[in-house]
Amino acid sequence: MRKIFLEEAGSLYQRRALRYLLIFLEPMTAFAIATLINAFILYLLRYDPLEVYSVMFLTGYSDIHYLFIKSSPYIATGLAFSTPFLAGIFNIGGEGQLYVGALTALLASYVSRNFLISILTGSIAGALLSGLIAFLRVYRNVNEVVTAIMLNWIMYYITSYIITVYIYDPFAPYQSRPVPREAVINPDLMFIISVFTALIIYIVLFYTSIGYMMRVVGRSFRSAVYSGINIKRIMILSMMIGGGSAGLGGALIPLGTSPHVLDNTMSALYGVGFMGIGIGLLGRNNPIGIIIASIFISGLIIGGQNVERIIGAPPEVVDVIIGITIVMLAIPYILRNILAKRGVYI
Repeated sequence: MRKIFLEEAGSLYQRRALRYLLIFLEPMTAFAIATLINAFILYLLRYDPLEVYSVMFLTGYSDIHYLFIKSSPYIATGLAFSTPFLAGIFNIGGEGQLYVGALTALLASYVSRNFLISILTGSIAGALLSGLIAFLRVYRNVNEVVTAIMLNWIMYYITSYIITVYIYDPFAPYQSRPVPREAVINPDLMFIISVFTALIIYIVLFYTSIGYMMRVVGRSFRSAVYSGINIKRIMILSMMIGGGSAGLGGALIPLGTSPHVLDNTMSALYGVGFMGIGIGLLGRNNPIGIIIASIFISGLIIGGQNVERIIGAPPEVVDVIIGITIVMLAIPYILRNILAKRGVYI
């Protein structure tokens, strides 16, 4: 009996060690392939790949302080995608939830002149918008992707309209009035709030019964039904948690980044919600992984801006490099999930 137990324990240890090794090798291999593909594209476009990579990585990660500030809203939008995804619902509406969070936080700052109330207001607004998407999905069977895409553009134009017509700065009509000084937050606090939120969601997902039910629903609706889980309630709850995270990310941008305004084209917001999808997949839908992925992608974005400035490459080239890197790093996780849906676990 003791011999059988030791053999099983040894086999379990080997499987676990193999799994950890695979987790390490997957992103390293994917990143190496992405680097080669990008180098080939850069060569075809007559850019020196070594020069581009040296500028991108040396300048992208040199200023840790700015790197953390840049990654803060990406952490929030990564959580906005991943939390509902674990419960089997696809939240592509992080962009719209980001807009409504930023707008309501800005409006709340004018009235309350308090950053806590402003952040809370933005988070609630994002949660309510995502809750509407989830409600239509579970009670009216309206595809959440279609609803979210429409609401993204609706919130974009509503936000732009309100900034242009109602809260514009008389001295700079293309942007809003700035956040009152009393409601401005230290940029360092942005990263702390985002990381704290990620840690709270991590605890909820993996150490509470609610998180367990969310993951069961995401894995198998049939198992969730047999377990007596209220699938509709869990899906709405997971979506509202994700939307609240996106709203938080939107609130942090005008409150924490200079010049503490929103312009009528939402240049500081546009694309941050969509980037959260790639960050969520890159972070393996794990809040801790999302923190790391957000910092990594932020470094690529910062470095890419310096590539444009120093080398003169157009922004489209940088977008291709970042896009290919994200896709290649996310492919192993996506394939793993597809196989798991078919009952094959690696």
